[in-house]
Amino acid sequence: MCGPGGRGKDDGLQVRTNYRGIVKAPAPPGFSRLSLQLFLLLATVSVVAVGTTAWHIARVLESGFTGYLNTIQGDRLDAIALAVAAHYRENGALETLRGESWRRILRATDPGAREGPQRPFGMEPDAMEPPPRDGPPRDGPPFGRRPPPPDVPGGPGGPRDVLAMGPRLTLLDAESRPVIGRLPPPEVDTVQRAVEVDGKRVATLVIAPLPRPIEARDLQFVTAQRHAIAGTALAAVVLSLLAALGVAGLWSRRIRAVEQATGRIAAGQLDARVHDDSRDEIGTLARNVNAMGDALEKLERARRKWLADIAHELRTPLTVLQAELESLIDGVRPLDAAALQSLADEVRQLARLTDDLHLLALSDLNELPLEVKAIDAAGVARRASERWQIQARKAGLTLTCEAGTRVELLADEGRLTQLLDNLLANSIRYTDSPGQVRVSLRGAGRTAELIVDDSPPGVPADKRAGLFEPLYRPDRERSRAKGGSGLGLALARAIAQAHGGTIEARDSPMGGLRVIARLPITGARP
Repeated sequence: MCGPGGRGKDDGLQVRTNYRGIVKAPAPPGFSRLSLQLFLLLATVSVVAVGTTAWHIARVLESGFTGYLNTIQGDRLDAIALAVAAHYRENGALETLRGESWRRILRATDPGAREGPQRPFGMEPDAMEPPPRDGPPRDGPPFGRRPPPPDVPGGPGGPRDVLAMGPRLTLLDAESRPVIGRLPPPEVDTVQRAVEVDGKRVATLVIAPLPRPIEARDLQFVTAQRHAIAGTALAAVVLSLLAALGVAGLWSRRIRAVEQATGRIAAGQLDARVHDDSRDEIGTLARNVNAMGDALEKLERARRKWLADIAHELRTPLTVLQAELESLIDGVRPLDAAALQSLADEVRQLARLTDDLHLLALSDLNELPLEVKAIDAAGVARRASERWQIQARKAGLTLTCEAGTRVELLADEGRLTQLLDNLLANSIRYTDSPGQVRVSLRGAGRTAELIVDDSPPGVPADKRAGLFEPLYRPDRERSRAKGGSGLGLALARAIAQAHGGTIEARDSPMGGLRVIARLPITGARP
C-alpha cells in the first residue's frame, strides 16, 4: 500500500488513490479471471461430454453390429441343424457327414453361396451371355463362359464361409461326443442347437458367439464408423470450444464494464453507469450498480445542499449578532436591556438550530434517544393545543382540538410532544390571519393518526414532497420573513420514523395544509 497520491502494486494491477481510499484501476483488455475460469469449465464439460458420448456410441455400434452378426450366425445354425436332421433321417448315422457331405451342408446353408453377379430386372441368365460363334475357338472354353470355380468354401472364385463358422462349429452325437470339430474350452460361453429327428435328439451343434467382428470387411465397416464418430466428435468439440470462447468473451466484456463502472464510482465519478439491458444476473448486477450510482449521486447532491443550507442558516444569526455587537462597541446603540434581549434571542435561535441539527444527525444514525412508555396520546394533543393557544391568538388564528377519546401508545411522551409542537408552530407561522388550526386524533386499527389541519394558504402538490427535507422552504423569502429554521417538519418526520411510524402532507379540507402522523399503537421502534 502506498501513501496519499502515491502508486503501488496489488496483484499486478495498477492502483490509484483519492479521498475515498485506494481503488484498483481498470484491468487491461482481455479475459478476466472469472471469464477464463468459465471458458475452461465450458471447454472441459464439452470435451468430456462429447468424448464420453462418442466413446459410448462407438461401443454401442460395435456391440450392436456384433449382436447382428451373432443373429446371422444363429439363423445359419438353425439351417445347419435342419440339414443335419435331414441327413440323419436319410442315412441313419452322423459319421457319414464327415468330409464332402459336411462341406456340402455348409455351402448349402452359407448366405455367401447364394451371392452372385447382379443382372437387370427381368433378364434371364442366358440372356447375359453373347450369342455363340460359328465354330468353337481354337482353345479355351466357349466365348463368354468361364470355367466353374473350385468347389471349396471360401476358395478363390468360390463361395465364402460367412462368419467363418466351419472351423468354429462342433457337431456332437447323442452322447455329447464330438463327431466333427473340437469342443471349445469349458470357460467359453457357447450357443447350442439340438438336432431332433421324430422328437428325439440325435445330435447337438455347438459354437462360440462372436465377441467382435472377425471378417475383414466387417472390421473395415466398424473401423470406418469409428473414424466417422471420431471426426464428428472432434468437430463438435471444436464448435463447443468456439461457442465457449464466444460466451466467455461476451461475459468478460460485460463483467469488465461493471468493473470499470464500479471503479469509477469508487473514485468519485458518481455519474458512471453500465449500459446492459439483459435480463440475466449480470444485467441485474448492472442495474443495481446504476441504482447505486443514482443513490450515491443523489446523496452527494443532498450532502452538498445540506452543507450549503446549514452554512446559510448559521450565517444569518451570526451576521445579526456581529452587527449588533459592532453597533454596541461603536456606541451606535446603547448597551441596555433591549440590546441584551436581542442578543439573547439570536443566541437562542442559534442554540435551537444546532440542537435541531444534532437531533437530525442522530436520527440519520438511527440513534435518536427515546424513553418509551405507555402514554395517552389524546392527553398529549390536548396539552399541546392549550400551550399554543396564546401564539395562535396573537397570529389571529383559532386553534381547536378534537381528541376526546383516550388512545394509548407506547411512545416517548417528550418526543411526541416535540412532534406536535413542530407541526403547530409550522401551521401558526404560515397560516394567514384570520384563519384556523385544528388538531385531531383518531385510531385506525392498530395505528393512531395525529392530524394537524390549517386554513389557507396551502402548499402546491409539486412542493409537498420536499416539506420534510431539512432546511426546505417552498417560498424561501416568505418563509424567512415568517421565521423558523426549516428543520421543524424534518424533525417531526424523524420522530415519527423513530417510533416506527410515517408522516405525510396533503391538501386540508380547511383549504390549507394537512399533516398526518401515523404511529403504531403497539409500540416504538420497529
